[in-house]
Amino acid sequence: MTFPNSVWERHSSFVILSFGAFMTHPQGKILYYLDRNGLEIRRGSVIQRIPIGNITAIQPADDLATPAQQIFGFPLPKWCTLSRGNTIFRTTAPHSESLAVQTEDAVYIISPKDPQQFIEAWQLRLPLGATQHWRQETIRHSVWAHPLLRDSLGLRLIGGAALLTLILVGAVMIAYPGWPAVISIYFDALGQSAGIAERRQLLWIPVGGVIIFLFNLFLGLFFYKKDRVAAYLLWFVAMALQIGLWIGVRMIAG
Repeated sequence: MTFPNSVWERHSSFVILSFGAFMTHPQGKILYYLDRNGLEIRRGSVIQRIPIGNITAIQPADDLATPAQQIFGFPLPKWCTLSRGNTIFRTTAPHSESLAVQTEDAVYIISPKDPQQFIEAWQLRLPLGATQHWRQETIRHSVWAHPLLRDSLGLRLIGGAALLTLILVGAVMIAYPGWPAVISIYFDALGQSAGIAERRQLLWIPVGGVIIFLFNLFLGLFFYKKDRVAAYLLWFVAMALQIGLWIGVRMIAG
């Protein structure tokens, strides 16, 4: 089987662009914290600590010869968050706007908002001495350290909502073949059918249940650390709505 050149061009371009985006993506906003103890570089769940006593110099990155970064022989921008040799790139700005933080073992390329002010802040804090003993290390926070995993009430609410959602979807799928092709969905005051719908339209009910569960789940996770009660309420509402949807299905389809 052969494909037109345009198809190959589109697919190859997509692969190249995707690979380039993956390699150059800064993995979220990079934050820099400098105090008397040292420099913290935070990128997502990864924290790199450099004790202030280990920093031998901070200077503009252009003043320091850094190795060119290449992938398969093709040069990459110097602001990529890659490492090469003892040079570690933790910058999202062009090389000319970045700083080089030098230690005995490595050079960190960073991009604070105001490079000159950052250098002055380091020079000001250096003679003050550290208040805590830091090690030069990389700390990776695992998802298993999330406080929700030690919260039995939160886990029960999420588990209950998930279980009820699965029951709703499964029950509808099991009952669906036995439903008539056309179903009365509401009745008038005399008990006569006032509206009908095809049975396949009722499949939107379990779909809605899944959407509600996922929406409340992630919204609750967003609020969990800020307002735990709000998260509990969202997950409880997700449980209650699954029950309400199943009651609605039973009332309509019998």
